[in-house]
Amino acid sequence: MGAFFTSVQVRSADVERVLATLREDASAAGFDEVEDDASDASIDRAIFVTEPDEGGWIAVYDLESEGQDVRVLERLATKLSKACETDALTVLVHDSDTLDARLFTCGARVDRLEAGVRVRKGDPAQWARLVDDPLALKTLLARDDLVAEAMLLELAELLRVDGARIATGHRYAAGDPTLTRRTLRFRSRQRPAWESEAKGPPRLVPTMQPHERTELGVGDALRLSASASSVGGAGRGLSVVLWGEALERGLVTLERVELLVGNVRAGARHEMLVPEPRSGRDGQAIWVVDVPERAIPAGIAPDALGPLAGMGFAGGGLGLLDAQFERLVHVNLVGQVAQVGVGTLGIGFVPTENRGGACGVRTTLEIAPALRRPLRARTLEGHQAPRSDLLRPLALDSHDRLLLSIDADRADVAALVGRLIADLVEMLPAGRVDTAIFAAEVAQKVKTGRGQTKTLLRGKRLATLVEALAVAPSVSVRVTEGAADPTTAHLAPGWIVEAGLSILPDRPGPRVSTVSVSVERASRSEEIRRAIRGRLDQTLAEARALGALQGAITTMGRPFANALEQCDYELVCQVHGPAPTTRAWCARWLRMPGEITWLGPSLVARLDRSALEAVGTIEEHDGGWLVRTSRDVIDAFEEALAPVLPSHLEAREASQAFYRA
Repeated sequence: MGAFFTSVQVRSADVERVLATLREDASAAGFDEVEDDASDASIDRAIFVTEPDEGGWIAVYDLESEGQDVRVLERLATKLSKACETDALTVLVHDSDTLDARLFTCGARVDRLEAGVRVRKGDPAQWARLVDDPLALKTLLARDDLVAEAMLLELAELLRVDGARIATGHRYAAGDPTLTRRTLRFRSRQRPAWESEAKGPPRLVPTMQPHERTELGVGDALRLSASASSVGGAGRGLSVVLWGEALERGLVTLERVELLVGNVRAGARHEMLVPEPRSGRDGQAIWVVDVPERAIPAGIAPDALGPLAGMGFAGGGLGLLDAQFERLVHVNLVGQVAQVGVGTLGIGFVPTENRGGACGVRTTLEIAPALRRPLRARTLEGHQAPRSDLLRPLALDSHDRLLLSIDADRADVAALVGRLIADLVEMLPAGRVDTAIFAAEVAQKVKTGRGQTKTLLRGKRLATLVEALAVAPSVSVRVTEGAADPTTAHLAPGWIVEAGLSILPDRPGPRVSTVSVSVERASRSEEIRRAIRGRLDQTLAEARALGALQGAITTMGRPFANALEQCDYELVCQVHGPAPTTRAWCARWLRMPGEITWLGPSLVARLDRSALEAVGTIEEHDGGWLVRTSRDVIDAFEEALAPVLPSHLEAREASQAFYRA
């Protein structure tokens, strides 16, 4: 998740005039200033104001604008620039990828620029008098390749605004002890509707529940969550009741209930409670947690929850959310999945003083047999133990998967990938293409493209993509076949090709080119399946000729991980970090075994040939082995490969060494 922040920068040395203007604005908006020692609960709006920086700019961080409200920013910049007879700059950064900056002079907006999803280049003439180098400014405003924050910092340097001050907002500044500022605190004269409380006995309604059906596997950790909200009056005493066939038949066992009442932002914490088995009124088995002293807060008055509740009030949206979270009753069920079967599991919230105000939610657990764990995942326990949703892609066969680590000239690898893409376009149905080219510089935006296979992956456009493959840290091509609904496109047939070195910040230690390919096969004819597998086999042969350190072709379910740095097999084994794309790692450790596995000479040197021949056939090529085996003997195959299969500990040590370098 990226950064979200706003500010107004005022070019003035008159801090007192800025403070006075902000007080006038707040008063006109219906706020009264409160004392510095007022409690946080009594403050609806806070504004931080700094002293002028070396460039002569005062930073203003207003909580009211932190909801990304440009109207608040424009109002403040208009008033401040007019009152101080100067320039003011509004800054809004959204998720680190969108910048909106607006320049005001003496009460009037004179220009606006945007960088990110939309590009509005701005008028250099309006900014030129504020900078020492108009040509550099013109060049910067013409660029459209920088991410939002990088664009902002370069603009700040030209304007001589402190970069640390301009690249932050109220919430970040509130936690920054190094930022010297003065603080204005206000309370609204008109109280928001959501401060009014509901009356009557306590009553709860569900607000979050598990999916209607939950797929699990034997051996999984059970973790289900549900929430209810108070909508009645205040009360004391609460019970959490659990029931259903999944518990009665022992499909799952319970270890504890984690209960949270209230808002964690206001200090609420989980209680760890052990449920007791009991018998319900009809003799049904139930499990209960009683907390008789737990206070249930009063709900928000029903007439306060209209579509605009809290809006227009300073920080209103966040204030309303906080108020709703304060009325929240949340539970996490923690246990183990024990047996195969299908059964319901219910979670009920019962206020002690009004059992009629109870509510409940329910899910159906579908529990499959324990899924096979790869060799290096069998010793993982606790939070590291792989869940069935991570194991399932390894157990299914709906996709053909190719993973290569090639120590060769990048132009040669790019040509290999280009030939594969061209052939897949000819072999498979047309569809929509999404491309992403990661820039070498962290500050530059990812260059994305969208089109159709018949235009984007042919001719000059394909050649341009191949050129990018030879130099960019990472390039991805995703094809969705047919005219799929965007909401279900991820379920449609298609294929993905990713290639490059890494998108992670580089460190000493050469990397090798990684090629990752996934092609949906479940919907294809047998003839097309054979053609796809044959083309992947050909790509592996071409990679061997270039100097592949390793490679594998296998089948699996829809890939969960498809990045260069981690494949699904590594994800399950807790092998992650920056090391798997380095030359040193790929020469020492195998990233993924497959039905067809290429082991370069450095890996072969660590293996027992007879152990591999017991489970497959070996072809020798330039000192390496091409091993063909089947999924039926994968356990024995992994045992034979054990000397080159890394554990999570080796991955952790390699990551630590990487970052120490």
